[in-house]
Amino acid sequence: MNVNLVTSDDYRSFDDPSVDFSTRFGNGDFPGMLADPLFGERCQITASPSFLDAHPNIDPNDILNTVAPNFMLDYGDPCGVGWMDWDSGLRK
Repeated sequence: MNVNLVTSDDYRSFDDPSVDFSTRFGNGDFPGMLADPLFGERCQITASPSFLDAHPNIDPNDILNTVAPNFMLDYGDPCGVGWMDWDSGLRK
């Protein structure tokens, strides 16, 4: 048996009829597919001690209003599948 492994961040690739099995991120609501969760996600905000020393006004209880946006890497949720972003992550 030949096994071909392809990685992609283009979700349309997962729906190709030649794909027999896929591992993807999401809530499991994939029409026409049977899905089983592999594991949950837990995110944690981290900063180096030197960064915190250089930015004493950061309030860990008010991250969105006390950290400059240029320090907060966020790709958002471009595919609409529930990727964590700063806003949704801090509301949990």
